[in-house]
Amino acid sequence: MTNTARPRFAYVGCFTTEKRKARGKGVAVFGIDPATGAWSFVDACDAVPNPHYVCLDHTQRFLYSAHGDSSEICSYTIDPQTGKLTFLNKQQTGGDNSSTVEVDSSNRWVLLSTGPGVALFPVQPGGALGPYADLVIPEGEPGPFRDEQHGPHPHQATFDRTGKFVVVPDKGLDKIFVFRLDAARGKLVPCDPPFVRARFGAIPRHITFHPSRP
Repeated sequence: MTNTARPRFAYVGCFTTEKRKARGKGVAVFGIDPATGAWSFVDACDAVPNPHYVCLDHTQRFLYSAHGDSSEICSYTIDPQTGKLTFLNKQQTGGDNSSTVEVDSSNRWVLLSTGPGVALFPVQPGGALGPYADLVIPEGEPGPFRDEQHGPHPHQATFDRTGKFVVVPDKGLDKIFVFRLDAARGKLVPCDPPFVRARFGAIPRHITFHPSRP
């Protein structure tokens, strides 16, 4: 019997610039041996420096990358046989140091924490990104540690388990913001209340959800 299972690949983002004291080469592609779990280097795509966070769409046909020290987000196609990436396009983020990137459950929207804000990008036919449909910059007083907290800085933007809401820990403002995703219009609508406070000086960066409890 011929094994027609799709090859397995891993995609690793990294810093690439001297400013970050980095030696990375871009988004690295590794093949994974299904029998042993061993990784082997395949290729690296260096379209834009510092692609430190990456995500796949739910069809695993496209990859999107957030970039540190940059005002751009990038899209790529994935070769299903070799795993190699082909650069599609890039868009301006409205920020200067993006961190996390996610795709919504419908594969229609890409969510990005841009540094000072949160942006929502439409996915075009063929996987490329359009200009952002919404950009939200949170408001509030910074926390006490001015070297880390000099203004709004969403360090993550993530969908909840239902996919209807976006939760944003802001390391600069010591708040967790919550938005409703208006998927029809491509808007992030503040919930009521629009945020909860973290401990003063907590510098919240990342969150996750329990798999079954609320």
